[in-house]
Amino acid sequence: MQLERDVNGDIFVDPSILARRLFMSENRLLRLQRIGRVTSTVEAGTEEDEGLLRITVRCGSCYWRAILDDDLNVVNEEAVNLGRWRGHFAAATAAHEAGY
Repeated sequence: MQLERDVNGDIFVDPSILARRLFMSENRLLRLQRIGRVTSTVEAGTEEDEGLLRITVRCGSCYWRAILDDDLNVVNEEAVNLGRWRGHFAAATAAHEAGY
């Protein structure tokens, strides 16, 4: 998967793809985004990770993290839902190779 930059130079993730990775519908994601419940960070790699970016998107008990190369290709990713099972610490991880 390859991400893009918007007109402001910010990294853009298609909402339909991001919603699946955050274990929710696209409509719910967009609604939560409008009220400020979706946050994201982008970090530049250092030392052995020089030239890579790490993007993390959080919403509630879920997050999606991806490592991007210079061309914004996803080279690794994980999606985690920390609240999936009541009363238990749970992490459901989906790798890029799973081909969502």
